[in-house]
Amino acid sequence: MAQLARFLFARPWAALGALASLGLSDACVPADEACVRARSCAPTGGEVSIVEHWQGGSMGGTDATSASGGEGGFGGEPPGEPKQSAPAEREEPTAAPGDECSPDGRYACAAHATREQLVCENGYYVPYDTCPVGQRCDNRPETAGLCQPVIPECEDHEPSDLVCRGLDRIVCGPDLVTEKPYDTCSDECWQGKCVECMPGTPATCEFNTRRGCTSEGMWAVESCPAATPQCSNGICGLPPSCLELEPTCGIGEDEQCCASPVIPEGSIGDAAMTQQSSFRLDRFEVTVGRFRAFRAAWDGGWRPEAGSGKHVHLNDGLGLVNRAQPEEYEPGWVLGYEANIAPTDSNLIGGTGPNTPPGTWSILASALEERPINRVNVFEAYAFCIWDGGFLPTTGEWKYAAQGGSELRTYPWGPEEPEANFDLAIYGCLFPEPVACPNLAVDSDHIASVGTARGEGLFHQLDLIGNVNEWMLGSSPCSDCVTTPIGLNVGWPIRGGAFNDPLLDAQTMNQTFLSQLRAIDIGFRCARVP
Repeated sequence: MAQLARFLFARPWAALGALASLGLSDACVPADEACVRARSCAPTGGEVSIVEHWQGGSMGGTDATSASGGEGGFGGEPPGEPKQSAPAEREEPTAAPGDECSPDGRYACAAHATREQLVCENGYYVPYDTCPVGQRCDNRPETAGLCQPVIPECEDHEPSDLVCRGLDRIVCGPDLVTEKPYDTCSDECWQGKCVECMPGTPATCEFNTRRGCTSEGMWAVESCPAATPQCSNGICGLPPSCLELEPTCGIGEDEQCCASPVIPEGSIGDAAMTQQSSFRLDRFEVTVGRFRAFRAAWDGGWRPEAGSGKHVHLNDGLGLVNRAQPEEYEPGWVLGYEANIAPTDSNLIGGTGPNTPPGTWSILASALEERPINRVNVFEAYAFCIWDGGFLPTTGEWKYAAQGGSELRTYPWGPEEPEANFDLAIYGCLFPEPVACPNLAVDSDHIASVGTARGEGLFHQLDLIGNVNEWMLGSSPCSDCVTTPIGLNVGWPIRGGAFNDPLLDAQTMNQTFLSQLRAIDIGFRCARVP
C-alpha cells in the first residue's frame, strides 16, 4: 500500500483509474471528517473524487509546473508532460442552493471566486462549507468544489485581471486559483501594467535636472525651474547663497536673487562657427546679500576642493577642453588659490580717497543688499560660485547669452539703441542722476540694485551690459573649450561693461585684468550645469 500511495501521489492523473481497478471506489468512510474535507470521497459515500495535490499538496501553485496550468495556462498538463500553449479561458458553470443535481455527494461552488461550497444531497445542492481565508472554491470539473489556495498575486483581484509577478504579467483565472501567462514587461510591471518605472520611486537628480516617476509609471525628466535651479536628493531648491534670503531682486523686487535660467545649446556663426552646449547662467549678478552668506561660510572654515568648479556635464565630468594644454581639460580649482582669498571688511569696502572709492559692501546688512557685490578678486568670485553649486562662466558662454546665441544681437535686448537713461542698462554714470563720467570720484552709489534696468537678454539674464563688469573663467573662441588662466600674474578676462562706462555692445566688451584686482566696477555672476 505504501508503494501504491507513492505512485498515486506522483501520478495524480492515474489516481481514479488505479483505485477503480483495485475495487476501492467505495472504500472511503464518509464519517471520516478529514477524508471529507480533503475531498477524497463524497461526504455521504458514493462517487469517489480523489484529487492529489501537485507540487506537494498545493493546487493552483504559482510556478511554471503547478496544477494552476503552469506555462500551459488554466488546467495545464501533468508534471513531466510537454508544455502546451495557453488554452482559451473557460468558465465552468456554478450552482446555487436548491438546484437539482446528481449524484448525491457531488460538490460544486456557489459562484466563481467564492469561498462558498455546495454538496448534492437528495438530488439538490445545499450549502456545505466555507473555504478558509486565502482559498477559493474551484469550479474545474476535475476539482469541482475543492478549496484551493488563491494565486498570491490574484489576492484582492477579480477574475481575468492582469497582475504582475516580477516582470511577468499573468491573468487571474475564473476562481483566482489558476492563472495563465500573458506577456513579459521590458522595464517594470506595476498593477498589471507594463510601465517604465514604479510610481513612488524616489526622484533623483542628474545635475540640475530632476528625474521622477509619474503616477502612471512613466519617467518624467525636467529641468529645475529657474527660480529653484539647484537639484539635490530629487528636489529642486535654492542654492546656498539664497537659502536665508527673501525674493527681493528684479524690477519688481520680488524675484529670487538666485534665479538661473537654462540656456539651450546652439551654434554661434560669427568669425568662427562654434558650438555651445546647454548651461545655466544666473539671471542676476551676485548681490551683497548673497556674498554675505558666502563670507560667513568662508569664516566658518569652508574651502573649495581641488578640481571643483568644472563644467562637469561635459566630457564625462572632465569639463571644458583646455586649449592651453592640448588633449587636457579645465583643471578646476587649483590648490593654492585659496591663499589669495581675503573677503575682509577692509578689502571689500576699500578706501575713502578718490582713487579708492568704497565698494557696495557694508559691515552690517543694510537696505542695499540687492546691489551687486564689487571689489572682489577673481579667486573670491570663483570660490563663491563653487560654494554656491556652480562655476564661473567662460567668455564664450557669456557672449552666447549676451548676443542671443545665433541671433548675434548687438545688445542683449536686441537692436534698440539705448537712450541717455538707465531704462535698458546701467551705464554712463546715469544712475541715479547723471554725473560727469568718467570721474574718479564716481563711487558705488551709482550702481543700481540688480535687475533695475529692463534690458533682458534672449535667455532672461539682466545686466549683461552695465552695472558692473563680470569676472570670467577664461576665453573660449571655440566649441566647449577654454583657455584657462593659471596663476597670479596672468590676465583673467572680464565682460559686460559697468555703470561708469559708455555703453558698448554685446559683441565687443572684453577686457583682461590681473586676478588680484579689486575694483568698484568689477563683480561677477555664476554659471551652472543644466
